[in-house]
Amino acid sequence: MAGRIGSTVIENVQPQIDCGRHPVKSAVGEPVRVTADVFKEGHDELVVVLRWRQLTPSQTEMREVAMRPLGNDAWEGRFPLFDNGLYAYTVEAWPDLFRSWAGELKRKVDAGREVHSELLEGAALLAAAAERAAGAGAAGPPDAARLREAEKQLRAGQSTAAIAVALDPRLADTAGRHPDRSLAVRHSQELRVFAESKRAVFSAWYELFPRSTGAAGRHGTFRDAEGMIPYVEELGFDIIYLPPIHPIGRTARKGKNNSLKAAADDVGSPWAIGGPEGGHKSIHPQLGTMDDFKRFLAAAREKDIE
Repeated sequence: MAGRIGSTVIENVQPQIDCGRHPVKSAVGEPVRVTADVFKEGHDELVVVLRWRQLTPSQTEMREVAMRPLGNDAWEGRFPLFDNGLYAYTVEAWPDLFRSWAGELKRKVDAGREVHSELLEGAALLAAAAERAAGAGAAGPPDAARLREAEKQLRAGQSTAAIAVALDPRLADTAGRHPDRSLAVRHSQELRVFAESKRAVFSAWYELFPRSTGAAGRHGTFRDAEGMIPYVEELGFDIIYLPPIHPIGRTARKGKNNSLKAAADDVGSPWAIGGPEGGHKSIHPQLGTMDDFKRFLAAAREKDIE
């Protein structure tokens, strides 16, 4: 859907899936490239920003980064993904009043036109920007002073010096830092992206059965499996994939080689989760304790294995 206020339109914001119903996916460390079509009737120049934040309780404010024009009303911006999790992003735009005015002024000056009234219009724009700058924090007052000084020069009347001040791109930059955001239009949706682990882009998986890492005839433990981590690293794998590590059910337990009849000492299939010892939130007692499992994870992380 497009965002629209007056004559400014934002549409075709990408990437998105099914009109924004589902988050797109990326990976930590991969910049998200966002594009949008943004246009406005008339000759006003536009400022377009990409707004984004990670959806966590500690990050409630949207960050902003300027988008750059690609031509034919298309704009592009990027934002980083620092951590795993869900992020929101959208696009906002507003007319750059002073830069648009300066462009019109230059065309009239180049045509040899009298521009006294245009300079007064520019002075009014600078006065409004200076007022906004005055309340804009530490960087605001110095900008406000520069804007007010330029305003005085423009109000002094048409002269080569006044025109030079008006067309100085540094003045447009200063005024642009304090825009009239009441004219801004925001895209009607906050789209989402889910940042996966870097290993989601490419990784090599090693499936490891902890119970098979013990000595012959003995049920393996997480301590035994920990001893396999250097071997997995040497082979070049960076993901250890475990089967279920929970207590195993006894009802209809399977025997060796997937047989339907289990002997009294058969341990069963680990995918038959749930027994007297617990379910999905419990550790199979023969594998060890939760502390043993955490130690196993820490040992893997030391080898940069997930």
